[in-house]
Amino acid sequence: MAPKILKKLAVFVSSITALILVGVAAYYYASPKVVIENRSSVPVHEAIVYLPGSQLTFEPVKPGGRSTIYYSPQKQSGQLKYSMRVNGLPQAGALPYSDSSEYGRVIQIEVDELEAVKVNVSS
Repeated sequence: MAPKILKKLAVFVSSITALILVGVAAYYYASPKVVIENRSSVPVHEAIVYLPGSQLTFEPVKPGGRSTIYYSPQKQSGQLKYSMRVNGLPQAGALPYSDSSEYGRVIQIEVDELEAVKVNVSS
């Protein structure tokens, strides 16, 4: 009798664990995120991304490094603004932000080899 109960308990615990792992994976896949990729030879400092309803502040991104912050859907349109310092020089920009199709959205900010900043938004 005890082995049957232990077997059912093991199946139950395994099922719950699998559901939790699937939920966590789905959250990270579906959550919108901002990625800063630094392909330059100098660090990126003071990187801040302003979304319609929140602000994301990044730690310095080393040369060749990458930093990602997941954020909650904004549920409002407006402007996405960013500012940072590359090689001591300020870099800033803005682009429209739409509240449609926020789930799975990736905002990619790339500092290239020539220290130019490019922004790409994909869903």
